[in-house]
Amino acid sequence: MLKILLKTRLISLLSRFTSGGKTSSTMALTTGPLIVLSVLGLAGGVGLMFVIGNAIRPFFAGLAVAGLEWLYYAIGTLVSLAASFMLTVFYAQNAIFEAKDNEMLLSMPISPSAILGSRMLSLFLLNLGCIAVLMGGLGVARLNAYPPTVSGIIIFVLVVLLLPFISTTLACLIAWLVSLVTRKMKQKAFFQLIFSLLFMVPLFLLFNNVNKYMMDAVANGSNIAETVRTGLPPFYMAGMAIAMRSWKYLAIFALICVVPFAILYFVLTKSFIHIATARPTASNTVYEEKELHASSVTVALMKKDITRLLNSSSYMLNAALGVPLSILIGVIALFGGMDMLLSLLDISAGSSSNPALFPVIGCMFLCMTCTFTYISAPSISVENKSLWIMLSMPITAKQALRSKLFFHLVLALPAMLIGSVLFTISVGVTDVMFSLTSMVIPLLLTVFVAELGLITNLYIHRFDYESEATAVKSGGASVITLLVAMVFAFMPLILLLVADVLNITLAQALLYECIALLVFDLAMWFFLNSKVAARKWYSLGNG
Repeated sequence: MLKILLKTRLISLLSRFTSGGKTSSTMALTTGPLIVLSVLGLAGGVGLMFVIGNAIRPFFAGLAVAGLEWLYYAIGTLVSLAASFMLTVFYAQNAIFEAKDNEMLLSMPISPSAILGSRMLSLFLLNLGCIAVLMGGLGVARLNAYPPTVSGIIIFVLVVLLLPFISTTLACLIAWLVSLVTRKMKQKAFFQLIFSLLFMVPLFLLFNNVNKYMMDAVANGSNIAETVRTGLPPFYMAGMAIAMRSWKYLAIFALICVVPFAILYFVLTKSFIHIATARPTASNTVYEEKELHASSVTVALMKKDITRLLNSSSYMLNAALGVPLSILIGVIALFGGMDMLLSLLDISAGSSSNPALFPVIGCMFLCMTCTFTYISAPSISVENKSLWIMLSMPITAKQALRSKLFFHLVLALPAMLIGSVLFTISVGVTDVMFSLTSMVIPLLLTVFVAELGLITNLYIHRFDYESEATAVKSGGASVITLLVAMVFAFMPLILLLVADVLNITLAQALLYECIALLVFDLAMWFFLNSKVAARKWYSLGNG
């Protein structure tokens, strides 16, 4: 039974990549797509290994010369563990403790240990894939310097196989605690969003500054080695096992990995029925008499979509992340100065020979946030099988489409305006037209993305996604909108590079972009209010 459940979990996971999240039996994962997907995944993983290995060769050389090869492996296992844990902890919560089929499986003659075991093993394999790629990069850098030995290869492979036990244990433990906490919370989606960002920010900072951290580790190798030896014994054991080809250290590391995993599995098995069937505790609501205010159909529908967004952490995290980011960029520029903002691009503000170009850089940063704000792109698909309710109501196509467009704009436009104003204040106004166009372009691009996403989803949609999160992340409309927004996000930088070639000033180039975006925005607005869009909207009930 464990084998069958595990196979089902893996097929479900892989089907997300091959069928776009469809639940139709006709889209089940077959041998052909599975082979193609496996080959592509393997090729991509091997390619990434060589990229990582080539990037960290100086890091290995510096520590090896200092006689600290074990520290190289210790840091590598620590980083690999941290990355795999951060990438899979969210999957653990949804796939183990809050899976929709928990009660169905428990109603069958299947033991809780088999259900839990299949899900923890699938999580283990996800961690193993991530760790294998990152640790493989360590091995490539090592092989470029010295020839391998049989015992060294065996011990290295065993460490790679053991390391996912730690990340799986940590992911399950944290996911369990988060699940217990959020069951009693009214604003569960906001907590999950903040929790996700708290994990994503350190991961972003780690990979954004990886070169600096590697140089610091080489320069202060002895101090870091003592810290790892005394404060991080599991990684010290792993590093010594690989570097010294020591079976003794490997055995100790194996115990550190496997024993906590076995204990957690035993504890969760005993309490899995209670965890899976627990109901959120609802607090008593005291009725307060309030005056009701009527609103238009468009506003009412828009409020419905906003409520859906605010109650879905996956929707907010994937499609609305640019809303807080646009404000954050303005705040960073205003209070942190250009040095802090440009450090994200490894550019020194003090070394810039033309500070007047800062508005263009700010315009590019703000435009980039539009690639993280495609709220309207999945707004039709997330209606799923309940779309018939809207189509059966006495509302027009214009009202329905405008509500979804305003749903995007009412959240994204104010945030973009705040970010643009704060950035303009931080750099000052040297040329009115130059600063004005730099501030208006992100606003026009916000409208462009909102309209493009809605039109794209009107024509490219599915209503058979197994979850709202899959509709947001895997929908074709979301992907197309994101890619087009990315092209326009880098347009200020492109104009900066080609302005001299076209024999125009940068201010003129930005003005031309403003005019182009305005034309696109108006054209799509008229289309959304046209009979063609209305006919397409009403035809959704037939698809």
